[in-house]
Amino acid sequence: MNAKTIRFLCACFVLTFLTSCIYGNGKDRSRIKSIARYGEIRTEERSLSGFDTISISSAVDMILTQGDEFKVTVEANETLINKIKTELIDNNHLNIYMEKERRPGSITATVHVTLPTLTTLNIGGASDVEQTPGKEFVCRKFTLKTQGAGDLNSLNVACDTLLVNVSGASDVNRMTARCGAASIHISGSSDINMDLDVAGHTDIKVSGASDILLRGNTQSLTASLSGSSDADFRNFRSATGKINASGSSDAVVFITDTIQYRISGQTTVVNYGKAFVRPESQKSSNADFLRK
Repeated sequence: MNAKTIRFLCACFVLTFLTSCIYGNGKDRSRIKSIARYGEIRTEERSLSGFDTISISSAVDMILTQGDEFKVTVEANETLINKIKTELIDNNHLNIYMEKERRPGSITATVHVTLPTLTTLNIGGASDVEQTPGKEFVCRKFTLKTQGAGDLNSLNVACDTLLVNVSGASDVNRMTARCGAASIHISGSSDINMDLDVAGHTDIKVSGASDILLRGNTQSLTASLSGSSDADFRNFRSATGKINASGSSDAVVFITDTIQYRISGQTTVVNYGKAFVRPESQKSSNADFLRK
């Protein structure tokens, strides 16, 4: 290999290396494109306090932190940061949204919120929410509602009563909760993945090709499934349980003392516990109840 060829190959290598440093991966290229069109990413602190309810939508993301003081910081492209609205409603409800919902997917819009306690969280419009590692939010009653492809990626709460409603292709990817009683409704091709410890009763309704995975304990369980839904409760132990399932739904449970079921269609219910089956239990000819 002559000297000219070596110099040419070295030049190609250097050019390739510099290009990768400048443009990076796909995410970096989107960020560079976003900055070129809408300006640098900057932050702006908003003077807001006194709220324990948060609603977020318009594909704006949020990072929550449990802390003693209130703090709201918006992070977005400089030409669009004023379009990120953080409005206080009735003194206790923080509403976060983008003034114009139609925007390129490369736009960065994240709101960082620190607050002492959280009682209600509404997620919609393809927004993502996560909590930074740390203390759990403590309250008497906690309500979570996600819809419209809104996702919750992490949250840690302790409460007397837990209410969860997930719909419209939304996901609860990772949530930890300790409570006295829990009610969970999931529908519309949504997913829930949760660590849950309940001192009392847990009521669960699953429909519309949705999936739910729970780990933890409850004293008693009522679960209703329909429309090609799946429930995996093999690591969610309950003393007593009532299971209603129809369509082509499947449920795996861990019930130790007594179980009552009513199942129909192409449905299978599997119990990993050694519970006594109550005589009023019913199943159709195509449905199966199995013990593990």
